[in-house]
Amino acid sequence: MRRFTLFSAVFIFLSSCNLNTSERDILVEMYGSEQDGQGCNLVAGYLWSNMHHACIPILKDGITLKPKTVNEVNQGFPAFILFNKDKSVAELFLPNKKNTSIYLNVSEGSLYLYENYMYDDLQSKLYIDNFEVYAFDPKAEK
Repeated sequence: MRRFTLFSAVFIFLSSCNLNTSERDILVEMYGSEQDGQGCNLVAGYLWSNMHHACIPILKDGITLKPKTVNEVNQGFPAFILFNKDKSVAELFLPNKKNTSIYLNVSEGSLYLYENYMYDDLQSKLYIDNFEVYAFDPKAEK
C-alpha cells in the first residue's frame, strides 16, 4: 500500500507539469545537458534570456518556430522568439547558436531586423539571407 501511495503521488506530480515530455526533451537535446550555460533548468523548459537577465519559460513565454527543412545546421530543432514588453526588440534563440541570442530591432511595422536576420511578426516567419527558414506552426501550438 505504501508503494502504491508513493507511486500515485509521483505520477500525479509528473502529470501535472505544463510541458509534455517532448517539449522538455527538445531543450535538453539542443543543449546536450539539463542546464544551459547560465544554469537555467532546461528540463523544466527554462532558458536564459540576455534581454530579461533571467531564466524564462521559453516554451510558454516565447514563440516556437519550426524549421522549414531539416539540415545539419538546425538538426530539426526549433528556434524561439521572445519580445520585450513594448515589442520594440525581439530576442532570437537559434539551435546552432547555443548560449547566445540575437537581438532583432523593430524596423517598420511588424518586421524585426538584425544583419541577415528578419522576423515578420504578422506572418510569424524568420528569414535568414532572405530565405524563409523557420515559421510558426499553429498545429504545434501550446
